[in-house]
Amino acid sequence: MFIVLNAPVRGRYCAPMTQFASPVLHSLLDTDAYKLHMQQAVFHHYYDVHVAAEFRCRGDDLLGIYADAIREQVQAMQHLRLQDDEYQWLSALPFFKADYLNWLREFRFNPEQVTVSNDNGKLDIRLSGPWREVILWEVPLLAVISEMYIAIAHRRPTLRKPSTRWKAN
Repeated sequence: MFIVLNAPVRGRYCAPMTQFASPVLHSLLDTDAYKLHMQQAVFHHYYDVHVAAEFRCRGDDLLGIYADAIREQVQAMQHLRLQDDEYQWLSALPFFKADYLNWLREFRFNPEQVTVSNDNGKLDIRLSGPWREVILWEVPLLAVISEMYIAIAHRRPTLRKPSTRWKAN
């Protein structure tokens, strides 16, 4: 959960990943529709407002060990952009205004707005920047946290990379 303090994937660009996995997100629209509606409202009424937000894990999970993997996913998100077919689809909906959609077409996630760290085992994520941009980070970051937890914490041994306990003496 973040606390505010002050369409198909075909043909999408995927940033190369170095250490942990391929990108979790492949579309700028990998979010809740609600966030796009709220972003449009912020775009029209609070364009110059800057905000800060932070991630709060409600459980006792020590998610800080996933900070490096999450940070890598955050870097990959800067390559996401609204695709032409996504723009056309959104343009056909009656509730999105042209000025907002034209702005969204040029929008890119800015990884400099996000800090991710391991604070004694706790995952510390902080966001800061223009509200019209920062508002779109929440849902994708929660997806990334969940995906990294599942991918890393629940790895299954394979024959290609056997566990050391399976080695014959």
